[in-house]
Amino acid sequence: MSPANRIHTVLIVDDDAIVRLIATEVLSDAGYRVVEAADAESGLALFDRNGADLVLLDVIMPGMNGFEACALLRAHAAGVNVPIIVMTGLDDRSSIASAYDSGATDFITKPIVWNLLPYRVRYALRASEAFQETLRSRALLSRSQSLANMGSWEWRRADDSLAWSDEMHRILGTAPAALPASALTTLMAQVHEEDRGLVERALAGAMDQGQAFSIEFRILRPDGTVRRLLEQTSVERLANDSVVAVHGIRRDITEQTEANERIRTLAFFDPLTGLANRSLFRNMVKHRLIHGAGRGTRCAVLVVDVDRFKLINETLGSQIGDEVLKVVGQRLRDCLRLADLKGSTREAPAEESVARLGGDEFTILLSEIVDPQQANQVAERIVRVLCDPIAVGHHDLVVSASIGISMTPDDGDDTDSLLRNASTAMHAAKQDPQHRIRFYDNAMSAAIGHRVMIETELRRAIQQGELRLHYQAKVDVCVSEVVGAEALVRWMHPTRGLTGPLEFIAIAEASGLIVPMTQWVIKDVCQQLVEWRAQGHRLVPVSINLDASSLHSDALIDFVAQALQVSALDPSLIEFEVTETNLMRDIDRASKTLHALRGMGVKLSIDDFGTGYSSLTYLKRFPVDTLKIDGSFIRDLPQDRNDAALTAAIIAMGHSLHLELIAEGVETWEQVDFLVEHRCQLAQGFLFARPLPAPDFAQLVQVGLPSGRFAKEQRVAASA
Repeated sequence: MSPANRIHTVLIVDDDAIVRLIATEVLSDAGYRVVEAADAESGLALFDRNGADLVLLDVIMPGMNGFEACALLRAHAAGVNVPIIVMTGLDDRSSIASAYDSGATDFITKPIVWNLLPYRVRYALRASEAFQETLRSRALLSRSQSLANMGSWEWRRADDSLAWSDEMHRILGTAPAALPASALTTLMAQVHEEDRGLVERALAGAMDQGQAFSIEFRILRPDGTVRRLLEQTSVERLANDSVVAVHGIRRDITEQTEANERIRTLAFFDPLTGLANRSLFRNMVKHRLIHGAGRGTRCAVLVVDVDRFKLINETLGSQIGDEVLKVVGQRLRDCLRLADLKGSTREAPAEESVARLGGDEFTILLSEIVDPQQANQVAERIVRVLCDPIAVGHHDLVVSASIGISMTPDDGDDTDSLLRNASTAMHAAKQDPQHRIRFYDNAMSAAIGHRVMIETELRRAIQQGELRLHYQAKVDVCVSEVVGAEALVRWMHPTRGLTGPLEFIAIAEASGLIVPMTQWVIKDVCQQLVEWRAQGHRLVPVSINLDASSLHSDALIDFVAQALQVSALDPSLIEFEVTETNLMRDIDRASKTLHALRGMGVKLSIDDFGTGYSSLTYLKRFPVDTLKIDGSFIRDLPQDRNDAALTAAIIAMGHSLHLELIAEGVETWEQVDFLVEHRCQLAQGFLFARPLPAPDFAQLVQVGLPSGRFAKEQRVAASA
């Protein structure tokens, strides 16, 4: 078999069985023969017996670490020129320097981009073979160096002479005559000021003590461009170990470095904000936890959610939303740069400590803090800074933040636990507007667990038909007659029995299950009306509550049209109730949806009127038929003067707009008196009937209501 076609052997040394398994599969598929070892000692023994063409070496292993193993491989007679690629999650400068100081050819940061691994191995093998070929054959040196973008040099101690290959001049961007004569001066020519100390120490160690090296550094060409070089050396000795000569190569790796940086940017950074992404943040937390162990300090993870961002994104568009996220990311960076962490032993650079997890959720890592109050100080600063208006285009937008905090070791000693618990605390903060910052405690997990359980069971309930509809009567109090109904969802839980909406509606809205639930309600109401029609019952309009998600769903219009077509119902028998708050989330889209529904002939009502914006300017844009006065205004009538005045004003405004009015939450005849006196004769509440199952409600419609305290004639007269 010719050298070009021979199968190369790769030795993998890593204590992680999964890494070994994946690497073996990937490299075997690429045509390499793979042998593996679970620790450094076993790896060295394998290399001693069988050798290898390339070594993939993990850094952090039990017993001997990767740096020590790399140095021993380089000291082995067969390992002087074998490519050694170090695999490590430690990507700080000191760790990289340690890898090269121990003799590593290259390094790969974890998590490994597996589809690129065979190319990195192939590149290292090719470079190694090219380097060895230059040492074996001067005749092929020039061509090999040109192909590999490298130049070679040789220094001999006897006369302090330095020989260069022609390729060196192209790499340095200089003409041969421009190079100085002194060996050390020549080797140091054009080395970047910040890297001169590193190169001088390496050259001195090779020339004086025979220490071969492999280092990266920058040079400044005469044309002003900066290039990055990789320099590798081997040492020629006499029998007494005295240095005779040093052989070296310099390879221009600028394009390779830039390509690796682009790959790293795509893999580890958020393209919108430039912050670290979830993957890099997890690596940072893991790294800090390892290095912070036993130092007496703690780490804190902050999860920051941007409140009201969804509203901005939906009403003004994703382009405006993206600009808001960029500003938020920059403000978070600035908060860390300015943070005065009293008692902190070190403040981590902001670029390494802030990440965007996705959407409007950010996270922050604070390391080496000694007191939870330090984390709270940073969180308070973030809350204050994010409240400042954000100028985007012609808009001055205001957002706020909800922040959850978890800390080592109480809330976890691993990345997943800290992130999960900080996120749990953030959700608790969102549910409590008075406390925008919450530290994690165990009770939060229990609450989240309960919500997850309810969400899972509710999803099953929708699929398996466990939901039920009850109907609450709407009454014309002047004639004691049922004139409509509101459909209310109940859950017939298999173990807890009939469950009211307070137990599950909020969870349905938060999880998105409210949309299929609303579709089920629409379908079931239509089927029930068809059934009552077939039984000969008197039909009354039935109202259905529309939440914000359903109102803004693109599927709503088609679903309602199909339900009406299948049931062949008079559309005026269906009414949709929408709260003011949900209408105002996206006025243009809500108006478009309501006009489409009104065009089908269904009725529309604004629910909980008086608790939201109550603006005539916006109210006139919506094609509504009815205003439903919120029960909070009815509860203390007629004793509470403020409620009495507000209710009378709402009724008067409704009449001026030629709208029907209905009061909800009516429980006393005194409330009825007040409503009739002010010309509101439609009411709904426990005074007349509680929500009833379909058969009981049908009977109520047929039998009618008790006459009540007033005779029918008196009520009619009172409403005249």
